[in-house]
Amino acid sequence: MLRRASSATLAVLVAACSSETVQPLESEIVGGTYFGVVNGSDAVLAISVDGDIAVAYVCGGTESLETSTRWYRGTVTDGKATLEALTGQTLNVTFEGDEAVGTFIDWEGETFSFDALGETEDRFHELYMVLDSGCRTGVVVKKHAGGEEVVQGAWCNDLGIFEQVTPIAPIEVGAAQLSVEVSGLEPKTLTVTAVDPNAF
Repeated sequence: MLRRASSATLAVLVAACSSETVQPLESEIVGGTYFGVVNGSDAVLAISVDGDIAVAYVCGGTESLETSTRWYRGTVTDGKATLEALTGQTLNVTFEGDEAVGTFIDWEGETFSFDALGETEDRFHELYMVLDSGCRTGVVVKKHAGGEEVVQGAWCNDLGIFEQVTPIAPIEVGAAQLSVEVSGLEPKTLTVTAVDPNAF
């Protein structure tokens, strides 16, 4: 699995005899995966970033499964991005160090805000997906030191039907894949794989 550095600090070496002041380069974002909650909703989201490409997945809960669950993709420029879904919705995000804040518009046209944090040594976040039944199943994972864990995912098909998924424990930190169970219309077990934004 492609892993991204959790720190974007760049060291600048200056020769002792130089009289010029050299300023360190500032990185627009900290790459990796950001995890966040959607304010005023039971949805969560993950944003996976590699270079200037970002993929976001908003995963609705019981109340917002069909209206909020969407995939978005776009290009990051100067620490900001407007990501677009195939169905026309947009997600705007601003990256500030290890934070990502922004808004998105759901299927019904309502605007929601979110706050997300990047990964650190104590925080593991990952975004997983698999293409099944003509639609991308997505799973968002947050796993923090001390045992705090959030896993939320949704299956869908090309008819626009959504079902929530249940992860099969245990979930290993840094795992490239994990297994989930889908109940409801089409009961099945699926293996989801960590998202590579450049191959999405």
